[in-house]
Order: sequence, then C-alpha cells, then structure tokens
Amino acid sequence: MYRFRNIVALLAILLLFLAACGGPAAPEPAAEEPAAEEPAAEEPAAEEPAAEEPAAEEAAEEPAAEEAMEE
Repeated sequence: MYRFRNIVALLAILLLFLAACGGPAAPEPAAEEPAAEEPAAEEPAAEEPAAEEPAAEEAAEEPAAEEAMEE
C-alpha cells in the first residue's frame, strides 16, 4: 500500500516538474522561424555589389605596392 502511494507521489512530482519546465506539451516555435528567415536571406543580395567595391580598390592598390617594393 505504501509503495503504491510512493509511486503515485513520484509520478505527480514528475508531471509537475515537466509542466513547469515546458515538457512535451510545450509548443515548438521552430515552425514559425523559417518564415522570419526568408526575408533576411534577400538582404545580403542587395549588399553584394557594395562588398565588391573595396575588393576592386584593393586590387588596384596591389600593383602600386609591388612597384614600390621593386624600387
């Protein structure tokens, strides 16, 4: 009789703990995240041309640096 009460008490404590921690009944926010990420994926495409400009400037500076080292 006492073992049955102990098991029931332990199960009740376990269920309360799972409810407090957001156990299996907790909603999963992962279903909403991809919709929020899709517009963010379009933004870097607009920034790509701006990222290419400094690379072009660096390429123009490299021959000048090589000429200075040769002299």
